[in-house]
Amino acid sequence: MNSFVYEKVREALANYGVPDYEISALYNRLSGQYTNPGRFFHTLDHVEFVLKRAELEFEYIKPDEWPLAYLAIAYHDIVYTPGDILNEERSANFAVSELQDFLPVSDLEHVAQAILATDHGRPFVGDSLCAVVADADLSSLAKPWREFCADRKKIKLEFKDFSEKEFKQGTVAFFKKLLGKPRIFRLPTAFKKYENLARHNMACTIAELESKGVCDFVCQYCARVAIAKVGDPIECEKCGFDMFATLTNTHK
Repeated sequence: MNSFVYEKVREALANYGVPDYEISALYNRLSGQYTNPGRFFHTLDHVEFVLKRAELEFEYIKPDEWPLAYLAIAYHDIVYTPGDILNEERSANFAVSELQDFLPVSDLEHVAQAILATDHGRPFVGDSLCAVVADADLSSLAKPWREFCADRKKIKLEFKDFSEKEFKQGTVAFFKKLLGKPRIFRLPTAFKKYENLARHNMACTIAELESKGVCDFVCQYCARVAIAKVGDPIECEKCGFDMFATLTNTHK
């Protein structure tokens, strides 16, 4: 059991008068999904991370919407098949099926909409609650470089049925789609905290996956140039960032 996730789910459901025994049953089913053997990144630890990041942005939603945010995050990856474009839709349907006896229809629809907003490959549709949930989910892209790379390794383990080439191509395509957006994060505070570093991490990853050998990198923050083997974590001596963002040359 993840006690943090459990407490947030309990808090949200208690707000609707759901008895403890029903909360325990709901959480046990939820926990069972996230602890399937094939999961390495999309686990309860990820849910905990997203919950904590979302709470930092609760100023953008009303207190009576906090339970909806907790529930949307708790269920946002409840159905996860690597590479399946219907994961978010199926997760939203799963949440509605589980919660329909306890929440009013309007709140169920709001939870489902917030879950669908975590489909980051599609244009964002939603309100402030959806933005809180979606931005918190994406904020893992703005972890320090070493943690970001550790997450990538976990995700790769989930794609064990895909070839190395397929996984690389999929990663690059997804990151390029995000980088092509005018902004990744919708909320002003999330944009300020995460936008640059998320772009930095994704640009580095694309450079790593699309190139070979020893390369020149330039830090987007202070323009210091360094030579390094692609994928090696380097801390910029001038500004302190962990990696260099823009590939400028590849030595064959």
